[in-house]
Amino acid sequence: MSRSSRIRPHDLLVLVQIALLILSFAGDALARSTSVKRFMVEETTIAALQGAILKRQITATGIVEQYLRRIKAYNGTCVDQPEGILGRVTTIPDAGQVNALMTLNLRPASRVAWGFDERKARSMTDPIDDDPSMPDALETAATLDAYFARTGKLVGPLHGVVIALKDQYDSFDMRTTQGADAFFADDRPPDDATFVARMREAGAIII
Repeated sequence: MSRSSRIRPHDLLVLVQIALLILSFAGDALARSTSVKRFMVEETTIAALQGAILKRQITATGIVEQYLRRIKAYNGTCVDQPEGILGRVTTIPDAGQVNALMTLNLRPASRVAWGFDERKARSMTDPIDDDPSMPDALETAATLDAYFARTGKLVGPLHGVVIALKDQYDSFDMRTTQGADAFFADDRPPDDATFVARMREAGAIII
C-alpha cells in the first residue's frame, strides 16, 4: 500500500464516530416511528391512551379508526334470526364473528366508506342524517384533535376514550329502541341520558 492510500488512525477514528452518529440518529428515528406504529388500542388503559395522545403518538381520530378496523374485522353475524331479534335464534357454526354492535355512530357517507351496511346506520328514520349539531364519532374525534392541537391540553378525563353504549342508554344522536325490534316514527331520543351526557363532557367518544 502506498503512503498516500493509507488510512491514518485519526482518520479512522473520525469515520467511526461519524458512522456511530448516523446510526444513533437512525435508531432514534426508527424508535419514534416504531412507537407510533406499535400503539394499539387492544388491552390499553385510559392513562396509556392519553399518554400517547400527549406525546403525539396517536390522535383521537386515529383511535376511532383503530376501533372501526377491529369492528370491521370481528363484529358480524353469528346467529340466524329469521323472525327478528325477539324471535327464534340459532347459532351459525364457525361464524368467526361476534354480534356485539348493532349500531355505529357514523354518518351515512362515512359508514358506507368504511364498508358497513345500512343495518349499522345510527338512525333508521333519518336516512339523510346531516344535522350539524349531531356530530358522529369521527367528527367528534376531529374536534378533540383540533382542541388539543390548539391548546396542548386534553378536554377532560375521558379525552379520546371510545365508548360503546348498551341500547338502554339514551343518546340523542343515535337510535335507541331499548333493544326492541319495533318501528318508530323517530328512533332518536330527544336528549342524552345523564350518564351519557357526563361522559361526553369529559371527552368520551360515543361509537
